[in-house]
Amino acid sequence: MKKKLESLGETVTPSLLYTNGNLTRKPIHSFYSPLTGNSDLKSIPELRYKSVLGSSYGWLILFDSTQIKNNFSLFNPVTLNTINLPPLDLPPLLAEPEQLKNVKIGLNSSPDSDSDSDSDDCLLIICYNGVGRMLSCRPGQPNCNWVIQNLEIEDLLLEVIEIFTLSRVMYVYAKGLMGRRAPSFYQVSPYSTNTKIKPCNIHLPDYDIPGPAAATVVEHLVESCNCLYYVFISKDTGLHMEFKAIKVYKLNFDDNLWTEINSLNDRAFFLGRNCNSTWCWGTTDTDTDTDDYKSQSQGDIKRNCIYFYLPPTLDEPQVFPLYSYNLHDQSLTALCPCSNLVYPSSCPVWVDTTDPRLSVKEGFENADCITHGELQNPTECCELGLSQGNRFSELPLDLVVLISKSMHLFEYWNFRACCKTYRSLCPAPQWRTNNAFPLFVFFKNRNNLCEMIDPSRHDSRSCPYSSDSLNLQFCNYGWLLTFVGKRSMLRAFNLFTGERKDYQCFRHQSRMTSIAFSTNPTSSECLTVGIYAPGDGTVTIWYLQHADPDTKWIKTWHHIENIKFHGGACSPIFLAGAFYFLDVKGYLGVSQLVDGKASLKIYDKPPIVEQIFSIHLLECAGEVYSAFVMNNSIQVFRFDESIKSWVQVNRLENHCFFISRASSFSTFTSNSGMKNRIYLPKLRENKMIFYSLDSRKFHVSGSDEDALDDTYGLNEPLKCFWI
Repeated sequence: MKKKLESLGETVTPSLLYTNGNLTRKPIHSFYSPLTGNSDLKSIPELRYKSVLGSSYGWLILFDSTQIKNNFSLFNPVTLNTINLPPLDLPPLLAEPEQLKNVKIGLNSSPDSDSDSDSDDCLLIICYNGVGRMLSCRPGQPNCNWVIQNLEIEDLLLEVIEIFTLSRVMYVYAKGLMGRRAPSFYQVSPYSTNTKIKPCNIHLPDYDIPGPAAATVVEHLVESCNCLYYVFISKDTGLHMEFKAIKVYKLNFDDNLWTEINSLNDRAFFLGRNCNSTWCWGTTDTDTDTDDYKSQSQGDIKRNCIYFYLPPTLDEPQVFPLYSYNLHDQSLTALCPCSNLVYPSSCPVWVDTTDPRLSVKEGFENADCITHGELQNPTECCELGLSQGNRFSELPLDLVVLISKSMHLFEYWNFRACCKTYRSLCPAPQWRTNNAFPLFVFFKNRNNLCEMIDPSRHDSRSCPYSSDSLNLQFCNYGWLLTFVGKRSMLRAFNLFTGERKDYQCFRHQSRMTSIAFSTNPTSSECLTVGIYAPGDGTVTIWYLQHADPDTKWIKTWHHIENIKFHGGACSPIFLAGAFYFLDVKGYLGVSQLVDGKASLKIYDKPPIVEQIFSIHLLECAGEVYSAFVMNNSIQVFRFDESIKSWVQVNRLENHCFFISRASSFSTFTSNSGMKNRIYLPKLRENKMIFYSLDSRKFHVSGSDEDALDDTYGLNEPLKCFWI
């Protein structure tokens, strides 16, 4: 008699199942729970010698290539039930192991449903991308047989991107093989002898292009509560935490229109290859500013979050990280799945202990409340909170002006809001702070709030600001450089004054992977530069001189031998008349505009052997520095102009660094508590994270908690910068 697996936890949440070790030996199967952050290691005989192709309705789809005939089977890891499908003589092309990496799996219901009719209607399809073939069968029927046919529409072979089910009807999202047909939606109609694919009236959402073309784009279609959701993820190649955009859309079936959403109604999405599922996660407590709502450890599951992983690529095969994205805060967190999530022998899949197509449970309400640091009334951020006994209005006016000059920026805003007299005496605040340290700014979806944090004072303020169309690329001098609109028009605007400048549009401008300007964009001396470096040995550089409003972009093309320069990893810097760029591996590019053409020189990368999470380029004391963020450390290098090479730096002396994707700065400080620090664009409960070159550890600013060994479990806003 079979013995069921031990419980993977009392709380019914999915676990990530993957296989460590060689499939032909005794493998170890890991069940990682994002709720606890722990992994249960087990050896399951039913999974030996088999590859896991996907998961649906609690069943694993397995493939065994060790037999004479290729065998597919279904296995439930909780009940230990197995459904062996008929042996299959695959054509030689489909039997190749490499073909399994590109298969897409679809299952429209559980094959052991309590209802006999539901069990008989269960349909399994296996699509082989690259060759345009499809296998289908009905696992719940006693006379189950395979049907092998071409995956085609109008005699055109298709390549399946995603498969999903709505009300037990299966759909595929596919494109023409070799790009011969645009991606479209098709309905799967099973018949007695074959399975037909026919077009349906569903189209992709008409979303804004998220800035420059991303190197990696991942799409997921998720069914939840009889609703269809589309998840779009774009990410730079080579860096684990450099995501450009994560968007979620919901389909309205009445008019077949997609709407971008900022809430999952207290659910969580768990995304993966051939195993997209949802989970209801909510509470009747309307107070979201509680310890239950906040993530107290790296393993906690949050509502309205997306949990996903990205398969390794040729450029980054070493790790297989798991991520969490919070739609409300627009923040990304790298979770630590377990110590051995490296080179999985088969596809990691989410395994649920109950039906993954959950409905929202009764009594669960969408607690759409204000989180920590946010305000129900935006004007509350300007309240001074004076008691009736205070009479600041009786102070001499010259003393009022003197006091205002010594105030911190946040206090200055509140001071001016007290009365009309103070507002008239105190000029409008400038973007610079009087303590010379930049502010960390990030945007939230909830209530369209912009959050500002002062790292030196450990305080923050929220103010209303909409960032719906903000695709941030670069920030300096108080100006933001963004792509806006569906045509990706380049625009610079001042966050505090509201002043803006629209750039001339030209073909392929959205291809630029790095963009920067030399000074205030409204100045006639300003130079704006953009580069397109896809990593294929070519680099295209555009320059725009602001002296003449009618001047057009100057384009220069360069071919680089022996180096695949891939730009876009961080914001460029301008120093001594030249722009400096850093690629994802650490190669340094230097460009100047000489006689109407853009020059380009490439210098070698620093000696780094660890896996890089993010890289940053900045100017310090008139020299070029770079910071390479790894999981448990940060390495700093200075570019020595005399030898044209990187030199490692172990101390910053009287400087501290502030790094982010859109902007990075160095600041001289006499404050001993700020020296030798690197402030990261990461948060723990609205507290900044910094790395100390003295302790070689990560720390939470303004907190007495112990140092952190790594950056797992920390939140990083997707739209953030230092200013």
